[in-house]
Amino acid sequence: MEARVWYVAPWIVTALVMIPCSVIVGAFLTLEREVFLETWGHLWETQLPLLIFNTSILVIGVALGTFLLGTTLAWTVVMYDFPGKRLLDGGLLLPMAIPGYVIGIVALDHWDFSGTIPTALRQIGLGFPQIRSTWAVIMAMSLVLYPYVYIAARTAFREQSQTFPDLARNMGLNKVQVFWQVGIRLGRPTIMAGMALVIMETLADLGTVSIFAFDTMTTAIYETWFGLFQRRTAILR
Repeated sequence: MEARVWYVAPWIVTALVMIPCSVIVGAFLTLEREVFLETWGHLWETQLPLLIFNTSILVIGVALGTFLLGTTLAWTVVMYDFPGKRLLDGGLLLPMAIPGYVIGIVALDHWDFSGTIPTALRQIGLGFPQIRSTWAVIMAMSLVLYPYVYIAARTAFREQSQTFPDLARNMGLNKVQVFWQVGIRLGRPTIMAGMALVIMETLADLGTVSIFAFDTMTTAIYETWFGLFQRRTAILR
C-alpha cells in the first residue's frame, strides 16, 4: 500500500501543476485565427520588442551578477580560513529571506533623486545617476538571488578534491586561474543548476521590477490580465 502511494503521489502533483498550464494552452488554442493575427501584429508593432529586450537584458544581467557573486564568495568561504568564516557562511544566506521588492524600496528610499544620499551629494555639487534604471534593477535582484548560486557553488567546491587546486598551483597557475580553470570547470554542472533557479526567479519576478518601473514580460502580462481584464491578450504575451 505504501509503495502505491509513492507511485501515485508524483502523478497527483504533476496534475495539479499542469492545471494552470492547461488553462493557458486551452485558451490559446481556442483563439480565432483572425483575432490571433490581429492581436499579435498589434503587440509586435507596439510593446513586444521592448518587453523582449528588457526581459533579455534583465535575465542576462542578473545571471552574470549572481554568478560572479555566488561563485567568488563560495570559493572564498571554502578555500580560505579566516576569522568569522562560519558566521560569514551563514550570513551570506540571509538575502534569501528578503523579498526583492524590499531591497528595491530601501534602495529608492536612500538613492532616489529625493533620497538621503543624492540630496547630500547635490549639496556639495556632485551628481548621482538615476536609480530607476536597468543597472539598478539588475543589482538589486542580483543581491537577493545570488544565494542560489552560492549554495550550489559551495557544494560543488566542497566536493572537489583538494588535489586538483594543488596540482594547478604547482603547474604555475595563479589564484584567479585556479578558480576559473579548476574550480568553475569542475563545479559547472552544479553551478548551472543554481543559475537555472536564478533565471526562473528573474523571469517570474513582479515586485522588484514594478518598484523600479522597469517593464518586462511579467509586468505586461499582469497589467493586461488584471488591469485591463484582457485574458486572451495576456496569454498571447
